[in-house]
Amino acid sequence: MSKESKKLEYVWISGRHLLETEKGAVWDLQGIFYTKEEAMASCRDKTYWVGKVKFGVSFPHEAVEWGEEDFLYFEDFDKKGS
Repeated sequence: MSKESKKLEYVWISGRHLLETEKGAVWDLQGIFYTKEEAMASCRDKTYWVGKVKFGVSFPHEAVEWGEEDFLYFEDFDKKGS
């Protein structure tokens, strides 16, 4: 592992919301980025979102709520995105 990758604490992912089911949301991963701005630039319409994820940490098996500062829907980019 390089020195730069050891310094990396978070990555930003972009995803596309496909549909809602009784078990939760169905979405596709669209990309993984170093910055929020790069992730936001990959989004094409209001079905996209970006989220901040801690690098090298596993999520629990149960559903996890993301904090407001760590998750944005495309429609909210102008409000709190950049």
